[in-house]
Amino acid sequence: MRLVRGDARTALRDLDGRVDVVVSNPPYVPPDAVPRDPEVAGHDPAVALYGLGPDGLEVPRGVTAAAARLLRPGGLYVMEHAEVQDAAARAMVEAVRDGGGPAFGPASTRPDLAGRPRMVVARRRGDASSVPSDVPDWRP
Repeated sequence: MRLVRGDARTALRDLDGRVDVVVSNPPYVPPDAVPRDPEVAGHDPAVALYGLGPDGLEVPRGVTAAAARLLRPGGLYVMEHAEVQDAAARAMVEAVRDGGGPAFGPASTRPDLAGRPRMVVARRRGDASSVPSDVPDWRP
């Protein structure tokens, strides 16, 4: 295991195109929102919560672009978001381009354990024949 401290948008360049799974819980709360869970709202620092930009998705956009760079074809991307951001998060993932075309296949929203729409899931486009068989198939 290796711990790397750095900007999520530019870190791990030595792994470009070689990662099977990227899971992210970036700051994503919109600027005018208050986190729903009291343990989060009362204790987490703002830098860990608010994702910048008018929709709170500025930081997630950078993380999603980095995920497209890091993932091998067929690789899995999962990112947590606010329940009010499900459509915007799917659109954000589907808007990432690579060589003129979409970097990811269709994105889907998955529920958290409370049944709230809280994560976007997508696969990196490309030839998936190099994806190891032990990578979970979470096709949207």
